[in-house]
Amino acid sequence: MGTRRTSTTAALDARRPDALFDPAWYFATYGDVAAVTRDGWGHFVAHGEREGRSPGPSFDPDFYRRTHLALEGTHPFTHYVTQGRLRGHAPRAVAVTAAQSRRAMRAALQDRLNPVLLVGNDARSAGGPLLLLEIARRLRARGRSPVFLLKQGGPLFDRFAALGPTMIADEGWDLAALGAELPADLPILANTGWGALLAEQLGVAQRSTVLVHEMPDYLVAQDLLGPVSRARAVVTSMPVMEAELARLLVPSPRLRTIIPGIRTPSPSRRGERRVRRRLAAQYASPSRVFLGAGYADERKGFDLFLDAAQKIAAVDARATFVWLGELSGWARPMADRALSRGLRLALPGFRADADDWYAATDVYLLTSRQDPGPTTVMNAAGIGVPFVGLDADIGLRALPDVIAATGEFVADTDALAARAQEVARTSSAGTRVRRAAFVRSYQSLDRYVDSLEEVVTEGASAGARIGFAGRARARVRLVSLRMRQSNLLPSLVQRTGAAALRTIRVVRRRVPVVAAHAAALVTRRLVSVAVVQTSRGRSTLESLPDPVHQDASAIVRLAPGDRVWAESPRVLAVMPEQADLHIVRRTGETPWALVRDLESSARRVARVTQYDAATAPRWARTGGLPPRPRRGSGVGGVPHPSVTLAPRGSIRLPRSIGVFVHAYYLDLAVQIAERLAIIDHPVSLYVSTTDEARADQLRSLLPDAVIRVFPNQGRDIAPKVFGFAPEHAAHDIVLHLHTKRSPHRSDLSGWMSHILDCLLPSPEGVAAILALLTETERIGMVGPALHPSLGETVQWGPNRAIAEVVTWGRGWPALPESDRLSFAAGSMFWARSSALRAVQQLEIPTEAFSDSPETDGTLAHAVERLIGVSCGVAGFDQVFVNPVEPPTGETTPLTPAEVERIVRRRRGFRHDG
Repeated sequence: MGTRRTSTTAALDARRPDALFDPAWYFATYGDVAAVTRDGWGHFVAHGEREGRSPGPSFDPDFYRRTHLALEGTHPFTHYVTQGRLRGHAPRAVAVTAAQSRRAMRAALQDRLNPVLLVGNDARSAGGPLLLLEIARRLRARGRSPVFLLKQGGPLFDRFAALGPTMIADEGWDLAALGAELPADLPILANTGWGALLAEQLGVAQRSTVLVHEMPDYLVAQDLLGPVSRARAVVTSMPVMEAELARLLVPSPRLRTIIPGIRTPSPSRRGERRVRRRLAAQYASPSRVFLGAGYADERKGFDLFLDAAQKIAAVDARATFVWLGELSGWARPMADRALSRGLRLALPGFRADADDWYAATDVYLLTSRQDPGPTTVMNAAGIGVPFVGLDADIGLRALPDVIAATGEFVADTDALAARAQEVARTSSAGTRVRRAAFVRSYQSLDRYVDSLEEVVTEGASAGARIGFAGRARARVRLVSLRMRQSNLLPSLVQRTGAAALRTIRVVRRRVPVVAAHAAALVTRRLVSVAVVQTSRGRSTLESLPDPVHQDASAIVRLAPGDRVWAESPRVLAVMPEQADLHIVRRTGETPWALVRDLESSARRVARVTQYDAATAPRWARTGGLPPRPRRGSGVGGVPHPSVTLAPRGSIRLPRSIGVFVHAYYLDLAVQIAERLAIIDHPVSLYVSTTDEARADQLRSLLPDAVIRVFPNQGRDIAPKVFGFAPEHAAHDIVLHLHTKRSPHRSDLSGWMSHILDCLLPSPEGVAAILALLTETERIGMVGPALHPSLGETVQWGPNRAIAEVVTWGRGWPALPESDRLSFAAGSMFWARSSALRAVQQLEIPTEAFSDSPETDGTLAHAVERLIGVSCGVAGFDQVFVNPVEPPTGETTPLTPAEVERIVRRRRGFRHDG
């Protein structure tokens, strides 16, 4: 059951019997063989294996084929001798004991950094296993260690084994024992409904996240709804699947749709020419190439593909057809019949160079009867290949913007054949380039895995509990805090001289001011797009002429310099260019529906201008075109300077410090509790979390805290800033923290510790921060220096448009450009409560925030930046502090007033509101 990869021989040697061949058993079992020959091994090599016979009692061909050979027609014993034995495959079912299973799982997890269990059905050359491999590769690149449990093996086994330990359940493992060895905080991702069944057999269904790629009808037919419903969370690939599963699953787990990512295609001119030469060698002078892909079975509609191919061939005798993927036993005879009738059909099987085959294709024929995607269509479209598909149970039909940009559906194979030929004739290099640009900007595989990883690690955190040792350490520190606040302990500060204690060192960092992407935006003209904010389906311009709105099919064809009206900001997601967006609104109308539209398309919006419907400009009143588009603005920021504070003696404040903590990851809540114990001043602690189970543990850890449960929306921003908004008024100074974890980026694994070292370094370091906030007039917020992995600049990114919409009509000044923006990245900071008043007065309700796991471009990310702008709106400056360092001879003694003067001089290049 190992995972080695080795070279192997190609076939059995008829002159050298294998060790598993038992001649006495063979003749006794197969009496017909004993009657005709005494060379049992020679008979097995020439005839027996093909006839389904076994070479001996130690090899079960049915088991081996079912467990390790997902494709029919392969000789199981030949595969075992030439490949499987060296890979560690079991030749027959073995009753592995519970103790052996536990030891094997312990060994698989031992010494692995950030392990994650990936559960799947098999290692076939098909979409589900290939996606699981892509997910595993990207998780590994982020610092995680994949461990695989597959029900069965297959041709891709080596690829799985190269990424991490790979166990095949059907080899005889005790699944309950395997599951018992899985740590409570281990992230578990089950791929497909069959993966959900395997997770249930492990006993970890309620801790797992299930990826559902199958249509609901298939889950019903295969009796998989039960295992799926018992998962902690279910991620579907299309919205229509989520809606149907919400109706079918009882009890209903947490459902979410994450559109599958499209890997970046990598065709080559040489590879495309190689494919064309191969097709030309097989079928001279092909006119057009029509392609289908996937594991050829009834669900994939291989018979319908052949039917459409015959109809195209009847009109175009030189048309060539390719099926890219393995053939099932059901499909093989049909392919043989089509070839015997003269159909120019190429069957290259599963290909690692699929992109080169797509590049040589004119039209993709989508003939699936039921398919949640399919991914292969989008992979082909990412190279520019259009598709024509049958109107069936296809998940892609729920994405009209994608269909408009990449292909179309028709009623039957007659229409499919006719339309495919027409598309092949009219397609051009330009349309292929635009199609590819749309797909590549729609959803990358990296973004998909980012979102997926966050959902999976949420489940791992939910399964974790605060241990006894963690609670004990935190309580000791909290007892010390209460004693210090009651003056029962002497100050720990060693007063070695006031001058040395006031030392401050300013660190200025150099960064490129303009990145290459920013420069490209500055020189590239945008597309001018106008939209009308709608409410309850009605336009805000009822009294004005209706302009001609463009839908997604027209938006995808826009070029720089074009000017159009769009149905809504949501359709901008399909636009290949950046938008100069003009929004006509009505003052006082809530913007939350508009925000949700922008969240889906924020990355396509470079500039925003908003107009009051009551005083709309002439072009809007007459239904004319919006103004000529401007050029994009740069996205680069300027250096994020930070200071290093010298320790200070105790600071006395008239009121307690308000500490607001959002606690999602409970293990990190212990770390925060320990750090809070160093604050040498009375504090009032307010803690938010997402469910009662977490709240109960937090009450045990923090018995004096106010603990409230809020919906899991808006990340930490919604509960801290808005959920506890009234409580801020009771405090002059507040501290915002949360259990920061960034599962989408392994290079940020130390971000939480870095922030705590900046904001809660020591009692003396906290006193230095409090001195800045109380002994100066202009400093209103103190944030942590940027984590090194974030670079040295901060910017709006795709959040500017959302921030513009939220603050419009609320009395805010014009928002700063990225080169003037300043905020505490990570949304943890010290502040005067008055510095947050402007952002809290936006009164954003919890339901306005999405529960999306997106790592940027959401309302929460926009508010994170607006917190920094709010400080400027209140008339204050911000300071960013490094972790406290011991004073050195290179530092200059400065009072807090001198620090404030440095900040004022720095305003010439700093980036604040």
